[in-house]
Amino acid sequence: MVAQLALPGGSRYNSLGLPETSYGAKYDSRTGQVSGGLFQMNVTDEQGNLVPLYWDGRNAQGLPVTSGSYIAELVYRAPGSGSRVVESKSFVVIQAGDGANLDGSFAAPNPALRGADLLLHYPVSLQYDCVARLYTLNGELVAEAQDRAQTGLLRFSTDRLASGVYCAKLEKLSGGAVAARTTVKVAIVR
Repeated sequence: MVAQLALPGGSRYNSLGLPETSYGAKYDSRTGQVSGGLFQMNVTDEQGNLVPLYWDGRNAQGLPVTSGSYIAELVYRAPGSGSRVVESKSFVVIQAGDGANLDGSFAAPNPALRGADLLLHYPVSLQYDCVARLYTLNGELVAEAQDRAQTGLLRFSTDRLASGVYCAKLEKLSGGAVAARTTVKVAIVR
């Protein structure tokens, strides 16, 4: 479950509808706040009244969800039989200006000369911390970096690293939750 929306009390609901099947989530890249519209879902109560529900594209931890396919579900008891009914509708979330985004991250210089610093560049967003871990192709962790000053740069010393190809795994974090991650291949040469 990504998020759970509260239904207005005092009524029973028995139908779910989506006016749109896609949602262009918009967030301010500096603050992480919603800067665009909300995704509307409609439920129908027992009297046939349409009740709109709105979702801002955040998960239960308050972080923007990633682009992809999602399913809205309404779970209710069927009138008469009391059996459990799950009504599902699928939709697509398309990010626009997501502050958690790591798209465009890159390493420079790449390849890096052994003994020189390897820099990972990533898009900064003030509400997320960024960390990176450098792994050998065998999966061995060889270095870690964190950008506490939020400069958009993660720095690795290559002094003690062998020449070869490595994977740098970047993560944007909010508290302990991972909001976004990506991998960048890097090379170190003599």
